[in-house]
Amino acid sequence: MRFLHKIVVSIAVLSVVGSMATASAQHYVGIKGGYGSSDVRLYPAWKTPVELGMLSGGLVWRYYSEPTAAQPALKYTGGISMELQYLQRGYKEETLSNENHTYSRRINTLMLPLIWQPHISMAQERLRLFLNLGVTFNYNLSSTYHTYVTESGETVEKGDYEMLLVRDNRWGYGLCGGLGAEVKLAGRVSLCV
Repeated sequence: MRFLHKIVVSIAVLSVVGSMATASAQHYVGIKGGYGSSDVRLYPAWKTPVELGMLSGGLVWRYYSEPTAAQPALKYTGGISMELQYLQRGYKEETLSNENHTYSRRINTLMLPLIWQPHISMAQERLRLFLNLGVTFNYNLSSTYHTYVTESGETVEKGDYEMLLVRDNRWGYGLCGGLGAEVKLAGRVSLCV
């Protein structure tokens, strides 16, 4: 319960900050989605092959404060971002037994990243280069498994993976970071990478 309480307080703080925005501050609401891959790297040196076909998507809210001009062509602005994402994570493991089998596992996750996002605007405010630093909270909704013959792809066994409290923690948290860019296309439409 303390964890949920912290999430609610964080959302309330972000809402208050957003409501105190000046006329030149900017609010963005959008959607994001993707298709990617996932793998696992465990200590000391075990790495699984890449598992393809992982889906992700969600809602994004961003708030940028009023810019401070260092030079007319280069402006620094601070911002915050909050997202509600659905994503698939997982791995596969090739096992050698009487037959060459591959075990694949997918975990469906709901994630809430809270991100500080300072950026620099360029090209008459049509291009933003930004840095993302933040924390993430997630909850694993469900999981599935699939065992198949590696060469033929023939299914040996598949189904829902039973998540048990003693071995599977549904709650998680972590740090996140990265670099990115945003290009304003037309009107209020922009593309982020």
